[in-house]
Amino acid sequence: MRSLARYGHLFSQRFNSRIRAAVTTAVVGTVAIALLSSIAFGYARAQILHEEFGKLNAIAAEVLHRSERSSDQVRDAIGELQRQDAPPCSPQNLALMEQLDLKYGQLHGVGYVADNRLMCSSYGRHGGGILLPTPTYQHTLGGPGGLALLRKVNLSLSGEIGSEPVVVVTSAANGYSAIVSPTLPIDVYTKDPNVSLGTVLYGTSEVRMSRGTYNPAWRTRLGDQSHVEYLEHDRIVSLWRSSRYDYFAFAAIPADEATARIHQAGALIFSCAAFAMALLTFLTVLLGRKQVPLSECIREGLRRSEFYLVYQPVVDLKTGRWVGAEALLRWRRATGEHVRPDAFIPVAEESNLIGKLTDHVFELAIKDLAGFFKRYPDFHIAINVSSSEMQSAEIVSRLNGFVARAPGANQRNFVIEATERSLIEPETARGIFQKLRESGLAVAIDDFGTGFSSLCYLQSLSVDYLKIDKSFVDAIDTASVKNFVVEHIIGMAKDLQLRLIAEGVENEEQAGFLRDRGVEYAQGWHFAKAMPFDEFLASLNRQTA
Repeated sequence: MRSLARYGHLFSQRFNSRIRAAVTTAVVGTVAIALLSSIAFGYARAQILHEEFGKLNAIAAEVLHRSERSSDQVRDAIGELQRQDAPPCSPQNLALMEQLDLKYGQLHGVGYVADNRLMCSSYGRHGGGILLPTPTYQHTLGGPGGLALLRKVNLSLSGEIGSEPVVVVTSAANGYSAIVSPTLPIDVYTKDPNVSLGTVLYGTSEVRMSRGTYNPAWRTRLGDQSHVEYLEHDRIVSLWRSSRYDYFAFAAIPADEATARIHQAGALIFSCAAFAMALLTFLTVLLGRKQVPLSECIREGLRRSEFYLVYQPVVDLKTGRWVGAEALLRWRRATGEHVRPDAFIPVAEESNLIGKLTDHVFELAIKDLAGFFKRYPDFHIAINVSSSEMQSAEIVSRLNGFVARAPGANQRNFVIEATERSLIEPETARGIFQKLRESGLAVAIDDFGTGFSSLCYLQSLSVDYLKIDKSFVDAIDTASVKNFVVEHIIGMAKDLQLRLIAEGVENEEQAGFLRDRGVEYAQGWHFAKAMPFDEFLASLNRQTA
């Protein structure tokens, strides 16, 4: 009954852990989907507004450009008339007015105004003058024109100037005037018939010319800036202020179309997000039911013989010859998935399966190495043993039994690699290392410098090799602090008369650095990758031949 209760308790723990993992996955995934959806919606909204502002800015900039070009021609025409020495309505001035009318295509004509009467123009003399209304507003032309008075009037001087109102711009200093169309600057083609556009005097907020509605609050929103664009509650607005004249151009469109597009984008994005959340929940529940702890997968992998060994050569840095190899355990599941050792080894240690994995390594190595040492009696194979196993005295008899079952092998053909974590209990490790070496096995400290700080124990430990971790080799010829640690490890090993093996050597610069400092051996992709035994043996045979 006790065993049944214990089994039920373990099952409950596993089941609850699966439920917690499934719920956590679903919650984290849902939050991630919601966050990404919000980001996507914000981006879509920004893109839609960016497109609308782009179209609107182009319209407002075109209105401003046309207005400034018209103002430039008014200023230049009045300036040329002012520089003429002849009386205002003399034949010479009338001839000049006709020339200016042809020269400046933005103007309907030029003329001279006195006492609110158009006395003459590029269309000739007008007798006692055409009575004009009082100026409605004024602004500065700049240049010789100075202050300009503007008035709207109906003039029927020719077929060009019909019954449509025109604007007469008169220099307050000399009466010379230019006749312009109020609609020419805003005669801009737009696909949207609901667009509002025009120009407004900056100083007085009076509308010079417009098409559609204008909101006086826009002038306040512009302030001292040269350009603003923003979204009102019902309209999208773009304002551009002239750098040469006292007015600004505006363009505005209803926000209905952009708002509709934003709503459509939001509906699409959040519908997809809802579907993704539902799918995630379904898959999480489904996988949660089928999920098996990795420790169970390891047991199943051992039963199915899914584990195998690869061998990475160890090279003599002076001669370039292969003198040994490290046997590395790999796992390829029945599904074809490769599981990394740094994923399954810690689980095996936590679930007390590491001993079974080590025994399996022994069996795989015995099978691979049958007859190998008869041809290569001086070759050695390095076997990794976990830190937890190196705390048990049984490891000595297990290793010796393994060597005894390896055909044609003896203890000198094997190096036992233990990580620095094996030195957490130095007294226990010292005794085990001593027994291993007394039996004829060589001992190496793997990943030296990355684990437990054990420098003070090395003098009293019976070891043969120190393996310099790849992270230190990677730092060679850099400004990293690890670069100096390499030289310190090398010097310390020489003082203790230990041989060195550098891991992860990837180029000749690293190999040369290590060789020049007396490091005896190295392994890494610069020399050869880890490979299945058949490929390893074929390469070794070629090298020997």
